[in-house]
Amino acid sequence: DVINGVYQKMYNRHPHVFQKKTSSVPIEKRWEEIKKEEKKDYSPLSNIPPNMPALLRAYAVTRRAAGVGFNWKKIEDVYDKMFEEIEELKEAQTKENTASIKEEVGDLLFTIVNISRFLNTDPEDALRSTINKFLHRFSYIEKNTDIRNASLETMDTLWNEIKYIEKQED
Repeated sequence: DVINGVYQKMYNRHPHVFQKKTSSVPIEKRWEEIKKEEKKDYSPLSNIPPNMPALLRAYAVTRRAAGVGFNWKKIEDVYDKMFEEIEELKEAQTKENTASIKEEVGDLLFTIVNISRFLNTDPEDALRSTINKFLHRFSYIEKNTDIRNASLETMDTLWNEIKYIEKQED
């Protein structure tokens, strides 16, 4: 029964594979339509695990919402939203409202995840790469100065130096 159930689900959800049916509807949209037919209370945002890392979960949520048409028309609109969220964050900061600051930081991060989705860039991979780049540059500073006694100006100079070296290597 279990195997038959899994088979039926796979067969029904992948007509383009098992039934050689072609459709003008994109596969992801058709997938959503099929799941909607199967489940009366289906939501495209259901079944996104709440324990996923927040960045990946935000990416999954925005992809699914966009998949059913809840999306900006063009990336410039998302950039406008990002600048709006930055202004709201600045306002929350001036009011020193901790709860609002947290909310606005979250809104800003969520908007940036949308930008990454528009640019077909996995935000988790992008952030991981940036962390590694930061660690590499910070290590350069540590190797070239006594970090505990160095001035910010000295560290900034070394930071710019390693950035220049990296660009020469590209």
